[in-house]
Amino acid sequence: MSERFESSDLREIFAKANEENSGGQLSGLAARFERERVAAKRKLADTSLAEIVNSNSSPNRIDCCTPMGTITAPQDASPEAAGIEAAYQVLSTYFPASQASLYDERINSLASIPDGQAKIDGIATGDVAALAMISLRANDGSSPPQFKIPGPPVPGAWQATPSCPIVNGVAVGIAFQWQNVTPFGIPNGSDFLLGPPPALTSNQYAKAYNEVMTVGSIDSTERPQDRANVALFYAASSPTQVPPSKLPRKRNIRCPKTLVLWP
Repeated sequence: MSERFESSDLREIFAKANEENSGGQLSGLAARFERERVAAKRKLADTSLAEIVNSNSSPNRIDCCTPMGTITAPQDASPEAAGIEAAYQVLSTYFPASQASLYDERINSLASIPDGQAKIDGIATGDVAALAMISLRANDGSSPPQFKIPGPPVPGAWQATPSCPIVNGVAVGIAFQWQNVTPFGIPNGSDFLLGPPPALTSNQYAKAYNEVMTVGSIDSTERPQDRANVALFYAASSPTQVPPSKLPRKRNIRCPKTLVLWP
């Protein structure tokens, strides 16, 4: 079962995704409750920079509020140039082996923007934003990598799958350190911990198991297309989950304006 929230445009989605404040309440656009705010944040996570820039919600001046302060750009600064430069600086910092190809993409992307002060100011703003993000995420617990080593193969305990990497001769789960990573949008991840799974002998477990087998099967005829799109979109970020032949399909997936929060 899903809970559906409607929104008319990106301006409303931004307002609903924001933390509770008097401005949002006075405008009448604020999220009515936390579930709607979470849904709006998930929608924004699936929205590209181009969609934001090209929408009527994009401001002429770039004001970026971060935990490190507000980054304010000159009024004529190009938001496209700022986004390209910020993305390049952040990605090249975290993926130094790809710096050459990232630089080529940066040059090609910036070439589509007319030369001038707006472009210069946009690039400068992107540099400042990237530095703020890199500094903010320093020592956030995302590294060094840690791995989940499976225990005895007993019912209800996590076991490695064929796609799991081999470390020291053992198939392991990746990103085990992310349970302790500093969150991006919430104060503490422990505030949203899930409860324990249902007992293996319960009807609730049997129902969930049958649903996964029915809807999650690779050749399922019961899975809605929008759920298949979501699975491809998120799985494409992990080469261990989606074969390379499936990756190009992700580019053609467009998320609807309707916000859907799945339990």
